[in-house]
Amino acid sequence: MEQCGNILIVSKDKAITDVVRSLLEPNTNIQTSTCPTLHEMSAQIRGGSLLGVFVDIDPDPLSILRNLEPIVNQHASLRFIVISSHFSNDLVIEAMGIGVRHFLPRKQLAQELPNVVERLLNQTRTSVNRGGSMVTVLSAGGGCGATTIAVNLARELAGEAQPSLVMDFDAYYGAVATCLGLRGDYSLADLLHYKGNLDAQLVSTTAMEYDKNLHALLHPVSVDAAGSSTLDLTRLETALTACRQTYRWTVADAPRAEAGLMVQLARQSRVVLIVAQMTVKELRRARAMYQRLVDEGINGDGIWYLINRHKSKHGAVSLDEARKALPGGHIHFVRNDFASVMHSMDMGQPLVELAPRSKARRDITALAEAVSNAKPQTAWQAGPVTDAQHPDLSLVG
Repeated sequence: MEQCGNILIVSKDKAITDVVRSLLEPNTNIQTSTCPTLHEMSAQIRGGSLLGVFVDIDPDPLSILRNLEPIVNQHASLRFIVISSHFSNDLVIEAMGIGVRHFLPRKQLAQELPNVVERLLNQTRTSVNRGGSMVTVLSAGGGCGATTIAVNLARELAGEAQPSLVMDFDAYYGAVATCLGLRGDYSLADLLHYKGNLDAQLVSTTAMEYDKNLHALLHPVSVDAAGSSTLDLTRLETALTACRQTYRWTVADAPRAEAGLMVQLARQSRVVLIVAQMTVKELRRARAMYQRLVDEGINGDGIWYLINRHKSKHGAVSLDEARKALPGGHIHFVRNDFASVMHSMDMGQPLVELAPRSKARRDITALAEAVSNAKPQTAWQAGPVTDAQHPDLSLVG
């Protein structure tokens, strides 16, 4: 059988190394090696490829964790697991704070070690898959229905045994939680603020599971209303990459996003949807958002307009006027279906469950198909968009 990984065990206690080896080697295809100190561990990490490192932090857990922290930071892609006969919530929090991925009480090694190793193997398999895609949903006006679009689009993009992820960047309302009837202890902030390696397991355990088809990373304002609504975006690119490696489709719900966040999300996305209603104000705003993204080097072919609550008659602006006003050629529509959408929001369930034959659900299904067939944006640099390319911009002035 082909070898599938190596694990390093760091301990001066032969009983620990013997227990770990006895649990691993006879029943798995994993090779183990040992060393007694962190200093020797550093040399072995540099010298080979490892699946994970098990570190015995007895007899002085806090001191050993302090010495372990710079090593963990230096090898962010490697998974560290600590073992100790001392176990408390404070000690676990300290270990996780330096980037340790698992804390194993010594008395429970036999019960917990197999699950930990299986997770390591699953993470290794997942890390090879970098094919996940992302969609960013922006809003050109307050109350235009961007979150409803984001949540339902994520659900429609889910495949068999392949859940989608919706990420909530709405600092004002954190409406994803409301749309899905979710409450949780963890949020997007926990992922962005994490100091260690951001990988598939961390993403999937931080996200809330609505059902087997849809997971959600909630905004901190929907987890703790009294907490800060500001996200630290220093590690945003790394976090988005981890999400794309974990899920086939990730949908970022970013209504009212500031320009910097809007551009960062767009650079990671296959498609950017600018949601607007058919009003002069929102169409003007949609045009400005499009132009800002293009000016930042985003390929205009990946920027689509979505006219929500579209009415075929009696609209404030005609369809022909809108097409002339908006740069770019991708305009999609979701028909006005107020009763179905409000019932869905009130019940905290996607349209596919409450109104599968509704007009809005059929339109979002068609949108999901178009997104799935969209060409991945491999080169984001785009030339300037001129009025000659879009001759009639009079509507948005």
